[in-house]
Amino acid sequence: MASVKQRPDGTWRARYRGPDGREYAKHAKLKRDAQAWLDDATAAMQAGTWVDPRTSKMTVGEWLNTWEAGYAGNRPGTVKSAATHLKLIRAKFGTRQLRSIRSSDVKTWMAELSEKYARSYVYAIHRRLAQVFTDAVHDGVVARSPVSRRTSPPAAS
Repeated sequence: MASVKQRPDGTWRARYRGPDGREYAKHAKLKRDAQAWLDDATAAMQAGTWVDPRTSKMTVGEWLNTWEAGYAGNRPGTVKSAATHLKLIRAKFGTRQLRSIRSSDVKTWMAELSEKYARSYVYAIHRRLAQVFTDAVHDGVVARSPVSRRTSPPAAS
């Protein structure tokens, strides 16, 4: 169910029912803006890339808290290593929204880290960032991950 209707005050209300069964709505001054928003949401649902608008505003720091809580069941040494990596990730991206992180941001950060740390350590941080974003995609928090082989620093030899 999707519709665009004019309200008594002259604004347009677009609404649809998401894959989660909830209704989502947006108001716009122009009908074409409301229809464009509705078309984007419908296309995302068809493509399987739809993300709940509320969770898509989550910051990296908020997601890291959730991710870290789920990761706590691993071996203590693994959790400690992850916490060290997450501290660096939080310092760089913590206040930004997950959806705002681009591949270019990751690549630039990897270059910055390469000036300070050993190649093996930078590679480990990149792998941890990839793990965090892959889990965010799997959980439906973001549509895609900005971390890939293209953003990866050279592996330690």
